[in-house]
Amino acid sequence: MALALVSAFVLMAMDYSDKLIWFVPVGVIALCYTLTVIPYQGGWVRLRDVPYLKVFLIVATVTYVTFCLPFLYYGWGELLFRMPITLSVLSRALFLFAITLPFDIRDLDFDRNTNLTTIPGSIGVNNTKAISLVLLALFLVAESISYFQYGGRGTVYVALVASGIVAGALVAWAKPNGSEYYYSLGLEGTMIVQLLLVILAMQPY
Repeated sequence: MALALVSAFVLMAMDYSDKLIWFVPVGVIALCYTLTVIPYQGGWVRLRDVPYLKVFLIVATVTYVTFCLPFLYYGWGELLFRMPITLSVLSRALFLFAITLPFDIRDLDFDRNTNLTTIPGSIGVNNTKAISLVLLALFLVAESISYFQYGGRGTVYVALVASGIVAGALVAWAKPNGSEYYYSLGLEGTMIVQLLLVILAMQPY
């Protein structure tokens, strides 16, 4: 990851493309996420070791890379501040937040053993699930506002709603020390399910 960050700076210095500047925030976060370069409570830690921060970093980074970065790279950054696009960014972040929180449920015992403070460790498994389900409900609200206020294909809206329902069912059954298949193929796979449903919904009638 450090090599990727250095490479980005080298390429910019060689004037390959000034667009590479938009990749730097991701590289910096990746570097600080894995190396002990952050001063904290008199010592040095990784970003992921800062209490409660891990899930927010994941959501922010994935949202940035999968949605914001293409707009910035092609010079369309101003579009991100238009309400329909802003709603889409918000709904993406809400969905990612909802399916990322349960991973801290999975890692609850490990995080406790390593003295890492997480949301499930502080408020409990059931309350964390409730937060995830509320986030999914807000995701559906954002998509509903986007569809009914700004238009779009009804089939795509239905596909997004369906993906939220599938994610909600998987969140409800999350538990500590759960199967890796359940989390990696199930919960994380809801992003792929959402993509496939939207692709199908966009096919010609």
